[in-house]
Amino acid sequence: MPEIRKLDTEDAFQDQLHNRAREASLEQRKLLVSLSTACLGAYFFALTVKVDPMLLYSQKVVLGIGAVFLFIAVLAGLIAWQSDAQRNYFWARGLQATTTEKRSPFFEKKNRWAKRMEKSMRVLRYSFALGVFAGVSYSIMRVVAI
Repeated sequence: MPEIRKLDTEDAFQDQLHNRAREASLEQRKLLVSLSTACLGAYFFALTVKVDPMLLYSQKVVLGIGAVFLFIAVLAGLIAWQSDAQRNYFWARGLQATTTEKRSPFFEKKNRWAKRMEKSMRVLRYSFALGVFAGVSYSIMRVVAI
């Protein structure tokens, strides 16, 4: 049975898809961290400025919880950026190594940083969603209270 070989165009297309996926992930991370930071500022503003009618205790609690989730999202996004940089560094070092024995520790570190990045991205997404949910809940509470 003849060996199945990939065409050069298939390899190029696969590389292009991988590059697009990486760019989309980077853009998502940037966007979520930026939005989390902006929402965190808005929550801080809402908690510190005098508003009329005054905020109810439950509204302050919901805003506080939302602020905590958004802070976690920002922190997770920064950890994801650092993890991505470290993963790529150790990956490059592993590829530069001349023997398997020298490569192995670099690839182990690369895999550890890749797992950290995956976990921190998951935390970023969920924390951002919960922070936004808290903001929507606060808005509904404000409208109902008026």
